[in-house]
Amino acid sequence: MASRFLFLTEAIYEIRDLIKNLGGNENTVISYAGIDDIMMTCTSKESRNYTLGSMIGKRLDSNEINEYKSKTTIEGLGTSEAIYKLAKIKNIDLPITRVIYSILYENKDIEELIRLLNEEDSIKLHGYTSSDGSIEVREKIADYLNKTYGTTESAKYI
Repeated sequence: MASRFLFLTEAIYEIRDLIKNLGGNENTVISYAGIDDIMMTCTSKESRNYTLGSMIGKRLDSNEINEYKSKTTIEGLGTSEAIYKLAKIKNIDLPITRVIYSILYENKDIEELIRLLNEEDSIKLHGYTSSDGSIEVREKIADYLNKTYGTTESAKYI
């Protein structure tokens, strides 16, 4: 569970960085339109995005994955491609987006994502560690996770 929340936390920070770099309000990501949608998309077994990610994570046969992709509308596929291309044009470094894109569109192995998250500096991907960064954002994320999923996450470790 902790690795899932590490990934989600990194993804939330990456979205915040994208919003900020495009001139938007970076706190949008911690609104209902932001974190609520992210959590539903990334944790609900009824989500098509979650299902695709789960299939890839389980390393199912590529034919089975491709069949699912061809028969199902998966909003995250187009979104991830668009964000990757926009970030590239705007010269915004989004390491998780870059790896997700390479898995989805360049047939890279998910080990690349696992390596990224397990690197010694992985928690510094977005310029924060568990002991610094925006405590307000981390507290809101921890509160949301605890209320929604009954976890006991501490902002100190997010």
